[in-house]
Amino acid sequence: MVKYSSKIKKIVSSLFFRVVLCMFLLVCGAMFVRFSNSMVSLAKSDNVSKNENIISSDESVNLDTSDLIYVDLSKSNDTIANDSVYHQVYPEKWLEEFNEKVTMLQEIFPSGKYWNHMGQNASNPGETNNIYCVTDIPCNHNIYGELYCNAHYGKSNDVYPYYATCSQCRGFASLLSDIIFGEDAPVRYFEDYDELRIGDQARIDGDFHSVFIIDKTDEYVIVAECNADLQTCQINWGRKILRQDLNGWYITRWD
Repeated sequence: MVKYSSKIKKIVSSLFFRVVLCMFLLVCGAMFVRFSNSMVSLAKSDNVSKNENIISSDESVNLDTSDLIYVDLSKSNDTIANDSVYHQVYPEKWLEEFNEKVTMLQEIFPSGKYWNHMGQNASNPGETNNIYCVTDIPCNHNIYGELYCNAHYGKSNDVYPYYATCSQCRGFASLLSDIIFGEDAPVRYFEDYDELRIGDQARIDGDFHSVFIIDKTDEYVIVAECNADLQTCQINWGRKILRQDLNGWYITRWD
């Protein structure tokens, strides 16, 4: 009887040890999960703080754009499309309607603002996927890459499918094109400047930058663009680009 009692005690002790060990492991696991969640929340909070302060920091954002030429869009004799000296044939009243849309788009996407979602809640798709979102905070692509850039694929994506994303300058030009012509308008690309028309897009600077044509002459074009400095996603209207400097290829929605 004593022999059996000793065995029972050993079994009970072994079971008790295992139960205590399991409880200890469970407590440690819960504490680790809480610690991990706290670190994630801290990282998110730190990231938001960086977004709020990025406008005051010019780290790695020091590209010189002083050589870019801009015209005053408030002077109609300079930039209004129906005053263009390039005698291209457009549908009746199309240029008038185009100018009205451009005026509207300038209010939605003001010059000097940034086509991005910096400072927005990165965990909220409604804020990060809003293609009409503009902010006062510049991107910093050297630090964040395309994380806070807006993106719009659009119909224009059909002519250069080798790109993985449609953000920054390319997405902005594509968005303006879809608003002007409609998302279902056909799209094609070409390389002849003489064929270029108002409302087209130009892919320039060694295929690094896209612009949207808001006026054209025999000698130059006037464009709307985003991210001309390749760093901040800043919106600009009214840059003049000379014909000889417009080396690249073009995208049109005209038949």
